[in-house]
Amino acid sequence: MRVFVLLMLMFASGFAGAQSLREDLFRALDDRNMSELKRVILTGVHFTAKNEEGEPPLFVAVEKGDLAIVYVLLEEKVDPNGRTANGETALHAAALHVDPAFTDLLLQRGADPKLANRDGETALHWAALSGSLEMVNRLVARVANPGAPNSEGDTSLHMAAAAGHAEIVAVLLEANVRKVVRNKAGKTPLDLAIANEHFDVVKLLGGAPAPVRSKDPNANPGPVPAAVPAAPSASPR
Repeated sequence: MRVFVLLMLMFASGFAGAQSLREDLFRALDDRNMSELKRVILTGVHFTAKNEEGEPPLFVAVEKGDLAIVYVLLEEKVDPNGRTANGETALHAAALHVDPAFTDLLLQRGADPKLANRDGETALHWAALSGSLEMVNRLVARVANPGAPNSEGDTSLHMAAAAGHAEIVAVLLEANVRKVVRNKAGKTPLDLAIANEHFDVVKLLGGAPAPVRSKDPNANPGPVPAAVPAAPSASPR
């Protein structure tokens, strides 16, 4: 009995120590504190730990935008494809950055651009929605099907068209992403561009040019437009 109690005390002590290290690790990441991060690394922290939001260390570091810390974590052999509770990887977070250095480093270290979250969204979906042209250029050639739909049937082209990112729409069309594909709501990328009045995108997708609005206040305004659908959701949180 005494041996059992001692073992339980040792286990509890070890668990408390690991919990403390996990908290120290994510505090260092949140504060972008390199010296504290290196101290925690020397103590032997487990990089499989996740924060209270279910995010692994590398995802947090990329989300915080600290390239130096991302490099240190990768040097410590952190899994480049570690996932959040919703299935996002660090590459999803990198897709939201303007600086392509995050994406380049992750791809060099084995990040898989084909991985999708639980909503069926890859990093390319996120880049297309956020307007990260550099990210789209890097990712579009690295996925087998850049026109793959998410769980709502939205492709990267749906997302770019809904958000009005004409340059990204052009890149996706060049990559042979299909224009005429309907999501689960029955909408094509052209439908979303028209509804959101992104007429430069409408033109790229082969739709009619922007209507000429009459300056006469008594003029017939024409048919009432359909309700504008919400842009596809790709929030990382």
